[in-house]
Amino acid sequence: MSLLSALSELEPHPSLHDINLDKISQYSRLIACLKNDIILAQPAGEVADLPEALPPIVAQFLEEGLQISDIQASWTILKRQLWHCPKVKLEDEDYQIFKQFGWEKGLSKYNSPAT
Repeated sequence: MSLLSALSELEPHPSLHDINLDKISQYSRLIACLKNDIILAQPAGEVADLPEALPPIVAQFLEEGLQISDIQASWTILKRQLWHCPKVKLEDEDYQIFKQFGWEKGLSKYNSPAT
């Protein structure tokens, strides 16, 4: 599915109407940092190339940090694009999101391998 197709799938979900390209860019940076946390939470023997759902703690972090009320619905629609984005340098605002919403949940940008 192309990004354009995925974006059109957001339209029927009123709770996802606030997602713009800046937010998708930030979402992709955070997902790239959290890949190990997401993979680690999958049941043993079921590690998929593309997880169907986000672990609850990661979902809560992203909901709070990105202010997306239905993060699982957004993941269902955008996961193919987000999961395969390359890891890039985080922006200052990304560090602030980890500090404000992630540390208390045991999530840190430092949990992932350096790029």
